[in-house]
Amino acid sequence: MKRKFWDILWFIVENIPSVFTIVFAAYALLRNQQASITQQELLTWILTLIGLLATSELIERIRRLKRIEDTSIQTLEVLTDFIKQESIRNRQIGIRLAHNNREFSRILELVPTVRNEVILLGSTIYTTLNLIRTSLIEILVKTNCNAKFLLSDASSQFLLEKEDEEKIPGKNQSEVVASLAILQEIAREIEVRGYKGTFEVRQYQRIAYFSLYIFDHNLALCSFYSFGRRSVELPMVEVESTSGAGNSLFRMYEGHFRNLWEDSRTKVFFTNQKEPIKATPSKKGKQSGSGAI
Repeated sequence: MKRKFWDILWFIVENIPSVFTIVFAAYALLRNQQASITQQELLTWILTLIGLLATSELIERIRRLKRIEDTSIQTLEVLTDFIKQESIRNRQIGIRLAHNNREFSRILELVPTVRNEVILLGSTIYTTLNLIRTSLIEILVKTNCNAKFLLSDASSQFLLEKEDEEKIPGKNQSEVVASLAILQEIAREIEVRGYKGTFEVRQYQRIAYFSLYIFDHNLALCSFYSFGRRSVELPMVEVESTSGAGNSLFRMYEGHFRNLWEDSRTKVFFTNQKEPIKATPSKKGKQSGSGAI
């Protein structure tokens, strides 16, 4: 009972302009029925009632706007807290950024920062190589950091199927050939300029699943593959190596590259090591060649 009383009282307080207007209108109507009033008095009552209605509406509008503002602030606070929590969770699994598609500008930013090793994995890596070629040569010569490049074999069944999905027959195969030519040119140039690091190129027969760029065993950029879509059009995530369990996502990407790199069906295209890497048997038992540059 007490609760109901307070609810009614609070309703009246909240709507006091409207309540006062209704009471005034009822009093005016009662006064008109009980005694005759002049036209001037009636006009006064009507104008007063209109004024009360306008005031009541104005107060109610201000109140609605205030409620909207309060709700917006509360919503913003909730969203901010949610974003912070998601950010914390993302940091725990190592995700730094997510891009709508392959962010070549970010790749260009990261190449000059490499000090130990740069890794490129993709179907052809052609577009990326064209963009980073100059900065890659400069950083290799400057720091003597190691470089590993892993791309598909032009005869790979996966590559042929990918071309069929994208309806671009022959395009990926020609890009593989062009990429290998670029890599050989880069290798010759850095060798002439006294490069002392390790420069290796391998080709795989397996499915890559995504394009991957790893910098100094600390930061990875990953673009995914999807049926019928070019990977450059698909989202790219930026993942960093973190301590503890959160490092698992980066380790997964790095482990994926390592498994392809060391797979028996992956062959060495060329290497600048003093002692050429031993040929690894392909799936059919044939020897995959290796050569020093």
